[in-house]
Amino acid sequence: MNNIMKLGPYSPQAKMNISQIEKNIEGIESTMKNWTKSLKEINKSCSLYTKSIESFADQLMTDKEAFGSNQELSNLLSLISQSLRGHYVYLNMFTRVIENSIYTPLKSLYKETTPSYKEPKKKFHKTLEELEVHQHKYLVLKRTSLFKDPVGGQNLLKNYTNALRNFELSRLEYLQSLNGINMKINLELSDKFCMFFKSKMAFLTSSIDTLVGLEDPINLYANTVMKKQELRNELNKEFGKVREDIEKNVYIKYPARSSEGVLKEGYLFTRTENKELKKKYCVIKEDGTFGWQKESENSSETAELEEITNLKLCNVKENNDSEYLSCFELVSALMKKPIVLQTDCESSMQEWIATIRNTIERLLCAAPHGKDKEEQKKITVQTKNSKLKEVESTSPFRVAKSELIAQIIENNVCADCGNTAPSWISLNLGIIVCIECSGVHRRLGPSISKVRSLKLDNLSWNVLELFSKLHTTGVNKIWEGLLDEDSAEKIRPKADNEKREAYIRKKYIEKAFVWPLKGDDITEMCKAIKEKNIREVLNVIAYTSKNLNQLYKIEGKEQTVLHYASMHSSKEIVELLLRNGCNIEIHDEDECKPLERALIANNVEVIQILANKLEDMEF
Repeated sequence: MNNIMKLGPYSPQAKMNISQIEKNIEGIESTMKNWTKSLKEINKSCSLYTKSIESFADQLMTDKEAFGSNQELSNLLSLISQSLRGHYVYLNMFTRVIENSIYTPLKSLYKETTPSYKEPKKKFHKTLEELEVHQHKYLVLKRTSLFKDPVGGQNLLKNYTNALRNFELSRLEYLQSLNGINMKINLELSDKFCMFFKSKMAFLTSSIDTLVGLEDPINLYANTVMKKQELRNELNKEFGKVREDIEKNVYIKYPARSSEGVLKEGYLFTRTENKELKKKYCVIKEDGTFGWQKESENSSETAELEEITNLKLCNVKENNDSEYLSCFELVSALMKKPIVLQTDCESSMQEWIATIRNTIERLLCAAPHGKDKEEQKKITVQTKNSKLKEVESTSPFRVAKSELIAQIIENNVCADCGNTAPSWISLNLGIIVCIECSGVHRRLGPSISKVRSLKLDNLSWNVLELFSKLHTTGVNKIWEGLLDEDSAEKIRPKADNEKREAYIRKKYIEKAFVWPLKGDDITEMCKAIKEKNIREVLNVIAYTSKNLNQLYKIEGKEQTVLHYASMHSSKEIVELLLRNGCNIEIHDEDECKPLERALIANNVEVIQILANKLEDMEF
């Protein structure tokens, strides 16, 4: 019995696993009962056989005198008698070993197995029924009812929370009981059989050399038993930790099954057209698949996932128009109507929305390069009559991307000459420029200005979101901080090429107009990073001559500014640092890279940027 019921959410798969373990325990009980019957018969047979051997040995010693004239035969009969007596002693001891080390413990074990988990099982099913009653009362609570009777609403929530806590504790107790029985049977059977074979080895080693070869495998199995004992201790510690978590916070976050490609899973609720509440165990996979698990009566099967849609084709938002609490909806151009989903608390709803949004962004950023406006993909979708068809579709997010580009162009003027509708950007300088000034920037070289076209280049969402927040007016307060608005040194849209190039070189190579910092460069940089102030970060980048890839003592730890930003800042600031040459491969004093720091801080949006950057480097 090697199955161990591990901790996890109460899912259809978990139900099936519990059912399977119950069946296994029942099967083991029946097997142990049959074993005890067989062992009883063996002991009975051994006793009769032992008495027969003893009688025959005695008879040989008595009857050898009849062959007194044949001393050789008499001696042979004596040896045979002694051998039989030794065999008799062995069989007699072997019978007692079977009685004491296997038969009696096995009989006690199967009699104790069923009662030990019946009470936790009964309590588990009772708290499950109570949970579903209180859960239903809370989920059908309308906003209008909450406003009319807030105290009643709080009581409903309190009752539901208590019921959920009781359910999780009883489930924990039941799982611990099942695992305890599972491990107890496993360990005790293993231990008793090890004792039995060791005893048998001791009896037979002197006369049967073949048994000597069993010593190593028996010792090896004994070591396995010790490891299983350690595993049981670790599981008990884990159960204890979860119990403490349940008592502190009933809404436990179980780790995602990343090895199976699952990002998030749990129960959500939908409603039929007549507003009947339906509970669905929903799953989000790494490839964007969104669906729910089907429950099966066959506990030996794996719960099948019914795919509903792919999140790459969807948008998600809160449904504030719903008359029920904690609702959100999935919208797709390929669906006739949105899928409205409800969670059992506000924080859970926000976690689902954040996971879906992050998944959508990751999938879109990983899309093949090309001209977005013209790019179309053939998407296979499942229709109602279960036939597959191919649909030519342009993702709604591609349209949103083009709209964002249009907004950036419309809301800015050229950072250098003031010309309208600038459509070129410098990734590292954080500026938006017109086509004339972009030519000068190209001549400066990528070490000074990394120029890209908003219209012609396939820019990532992260870059576009960064430049949507870097308005020309604010950025020029950095690069032209020492110039007045009407300064004669500033160039105008009709400036000639010679004057335009001289001004741009003075502005970005000599940094003649950058306002000096008040304090230490790195200190000011880290302050701006922690405050998530993009313009102040750009201001330090513009002014400083320090190496941003060097390790500095920041909050007591030797690290780069990118390490610090990966833990404490936003994706826009990390994107800006990357565009200014910050290296994601450098280790801090703890031998951690920026991506590892972001993972430790659970800074999800930064994790995605750094992971994508790492994939680009590997590619």
